[in-house]
Amino acid sequence: MKQYQSQALMQKWTSNKRNDWNLDWLYLKIMGYMDLQLMMEIIQ
Repeated sequence: MKQYQSQALMQKWTSNKRNDWNLDWLYLKIMGYMDLQLMMEIIQ
């Protein structure tokens, strides 16, 4: 589910070269950070 969401986001991000690409990039970075936190929790 999470992988599908990020894939859909990437499609939206690459197809829509709009002025709010900074927000999408920030969102991608936040999603990546969330995934990192989740992985850390699984490891511990």
